[in-house]
Amino acid sequence: RAALRAEQTDGTRRFVAGALGPTNRTASISPDVNNPGYRAVTFDDLRIAYGEQVNADAAAMPDLSAREIALLVPIAAAVLWMGVYPESFLAPMRSDIRALEARLAPAAPAGDSQIKMGAPKPAGEGHHEEAAAHGEAH
Repeated sequence: RAALRAEQTDGTRRFVAGALGPTNRTASISPDVNNPGYRAVTFDDLRIAYGEQVNADAAAMPDLSAREIALLVPIAAAVLWMGVYPESFLAPMRSDIRALEARLAPAAPAGDSQIKMGAPKPAGEGHHEEAAAHGEAH
């Protein structure tokens, strides 16, 4: 409301940040250490308490300004292009990735990184014997 009053005086649009709250309750953590699921206040309680203020402020604001639209349209177009034609972005990177892999290859640790693939065990075979040997239940 203060921003609207200021705009009416000189015609310059202003925005107010942090106009909602604060509250003396937290809705994200439990105040009871023995019951982590307990909340002293719910998100619905906060929605009801602040709903009138939020709805009035939101109703007074435009959805997107021309500046925001001018910024979002090229970003949306680039994301769409990357989704439809990813190779146009990936192809130029491939030589750099190969060069990076070649540079890092001497520093690769030995041991777990040298995995050797064996023949797969038939389903159900070996598990029960191993579990019984280790004292595990089914």
